[in-house]
Amino acid sequence: EALAKLPEAYSFVWDFSYTALMGVERDVFFPWLRRKLPGPALAFVGDLEADAAEVRRLGAELGACCRRAGSARDPAAADEAARVIDRLRAKTVAMREVQEAVIVPFVSAYVPGAEQRKFNTRVISGLGLLNSQIHLVGMRDAVRGFPKEEEVFKQQIPRPAQLLIPVWRARFYTNRAKALE
Repeated sequence: EALAKLPEAYSFVWDFSYTALMGVERDVFFPWLRRKLPGPALAFVGDLEADAAEVRRLGAELGACCRRAGSARDPAAADEAARVIDRLRAKTVAMREVQEAVIVPFVSAYVPGAEQRKFNTRVISGLGLLNSQIHLVGMRDAVRGFPKEEEVFKQQIPRPAQLLIPVWRARFYTNRAKALE
């Protein structure tokens, strides 16, 4: 029965969550970085864009494995999905390390805080009202238990939105996230 749930879980995690965030990264974040950062940082931005393309390719490969595992109840396809997940994890961890070690310091040095907050609001609005509500619930869950990230979340996400997260969880998120159970 767990194999049968793989396509639905993939659809939530990848098709809904990750694809939306990658779209914002590709269409909003990378162009913004290219406009705001100095020349020495742009090579790192290019590397991140190439890595993001590889993540999209791996995500498509994972989807094929999940669909095969779910429709044929094929344990070998599930094992292959696990291997693809390991490659995805390694790639995204490497990307995060570059972002934290290089991009964040450059942004901190070259982009005023008010402009960074304005950009964050633009990203949230770019997801659309309902989707941004669902994504904010997921983001809140992702940072729970990590004090530093929780503090950044509290600073960056407007207080009214934070107060509405329990409502959005009950109305929108729980139904979509059932695939993960």
